[in-house]
Amino acid sequence: MKQIASRPFVSLFSAMLLVALLCPTLARAQAANVQALGLVRQAMEAYSNLNLDQARAQLDQALALAPQLDKPTLARIHASYGIVWIGGFTDNAKGQQSFLVGLCLDNTILVDPLLSTPEIDMMFSLSKQQVNPATCQTALAGVVTPGPVTPAPVGGVPGMVPQPAEQPAAPPVEPSCGTHNAPEEQKQKTELPIYVELDSSMIGRVTRLTAKYAFDANQKYTDLPLSMVGNGYGAMISCEQGKIHEFDPKTIAYYVEGYDSQNHRLCTIGTKEMPNEVRMMPEVAIPVEGLPGMPPPKECKPCPPWDETCKKGAALPGIDEPCTKSQGCQEELVCGESGLCESSPESAKTGGPSAFYINPSFGAGFGYMTKDKPLRSISGKGAATKLVEKKYSISGMAFGGLPIRLAVGFFTIPELSIEVSGRFDAWVSSEKSLKSCYELQLEQGGKYSDLNCKPSINESDPAADEKAKQSVAIDENNNTLMKSSTQIAWLVNARVRYALVSGDALRISAFVGIGYGFIKYRIATNGGDPYFPMPGMVDIEVGPSILYYFTPNVGIGAEVPIDFIVGDGFGFNFDPSLVLSFGY
Repeated sequence: MKQIASRPFVSLFSAMLLVALLCPTLARAQAANVQALGLVRQAMEAYSNLNLDQARAQLDQALALAPQLDKPTLARIHASYGIVWIGGFTDNAKGQQSFLVGLCLDNTILVDPLLSTPEIDMMFSLSKQQVNPATCQTALAGVVTPGPVTPAPVGGVPGMVPQPAEQPAAPPVEPSCGTHNAPEEQKQKTELPIYVELDSSMIGRVTRLTAKYAFDANQKYTDLPLSMVGNGYGAMISCEQGKIHEFDPKTIAYYVEGYDSQNHRLCTIGTKEMPNEVRMMPEVAIPVEGLPGMPPPKECKPCPPWDETCKKGAALPGIDEPCTKSQGCQEELVCGESGLCESSPESAKTGGPSAFYINPSFGAGFGYMTKDKPLRSISGKGAATKLVEKKYSISGMAFGGLPIRLAVGFFTIPELSIEVSGRFDAWVSSEKSLKSCYELQLEQGGKYSDLNCKPSINESDPAADEKAKQSVAIDENNNTLMKSSTQIAWLVNARVRYALVSGDALRISAFVGIGYGFIKYRIATNGGDPYFPMPGMVDIEVGPSILYYFTPNVGIGAEVPIDFIVGDGFGFNFDPSLVLSFGY
């Protein structure tokens, strides 16, 4: 009973003895921390006064207390070294290494804003993004770290049963997803590939891999799904979609997570707290290789303002070229399950060409014309017979031939195109009129006495030529001779075409243009149905068009060019035409 009653007393005595043993140790540790922080403050004051040697000496004194210090205090000392090395001695390498050691000891330390400069901030950010278990193990290898603060006596405290020290629960460590070679450097303004080959233990379990990346110490990470590439999974932090071209980062931090079909995370490569970090340098000795079977990473160059193809992603892979789902393909293409770019279901819609087209058309011309037409006739009888030419005003509805048209156009924007159009009349016919003796003499090279003329011409007459021009050529049977003339009709126009409706297959447009050329008309006259070409005409042309495209490159439709023509007379003409369209 006595022994049992004495146990509370023994326990109380043991606790008091433990406190008595620990208090001096804790007090000494606290005193060392206070002393070290005081030296750091003095060092920073000396640094601000440009007394760099004194600042370094005081930091050395503080660092000599390392075995008695806690990790936050020791981390503060190394961070102060970083400020002095970079801001005072302009030694960025030593400064970055000091920042890295400080962050490995305590990743919550910050640089005093009163002592910061843009260069110090940049080197601190670079060091912070390098922090991971591997780099910290290397960085702390030669560094004196704090010793144990509360060692227990060997055998425990007398009168107490030795108890194991309570250890903080270690965070669960997730297994690695597989093999990944994390690059340390990549050329500035260049795409960055990420490639992972799954560990054998993860094959069949991991159904989705996602990379998460951020630029320049930004804590907001962007998701980047990895697709099957080669024997593993890969993705490209690209120029446009990855925004490397837009932000031009100095560093890229990333980590990879693997998930099962239930969206449970099974594995990682790096973490948000300790990501893989790549420095984007102006020059690198060995550029990062591309993904297996894929083109090498491209340099992100700005697109000229006029280069729409570049803006749409010309650097992206084209049809039947290797691709990843994260990288994507050129416009109207998708990255298929085979790992090649293929036409998307939406691009199967027709819509017609978007860059260039050639449209031949065939039709018939109709219209109205008015013109002063010179006609020849015979006046008088016998010796008084003369060939006279008078102008007659002709007007009325007319047939404009069987034209063939060809239009070549280029799109400036999806709705607007500029084109050149040509019109050629397939109906070639002759125009007949009375032939004079003078014209007959020119054709045959004979003398007037050998020609049949009415009235006859005497070549010895000084005015024979003038009389010949007024004489009618006749044949042996006293029939008047006729002359024929032909002229092929043509027209060239510059036109602007605007699409009023542009659907998946149907395109309705209107066009307007100006041109020059000749159009032949056939109009009923007393002398028959001759063709009357209109030379030197200026043409204004407008018209509607409707086209249906079976594919993006081939279509059929109809249009009605309407021409208003001014020259040797006036004409109004319209050509209902069947149109074929070819383009891309």
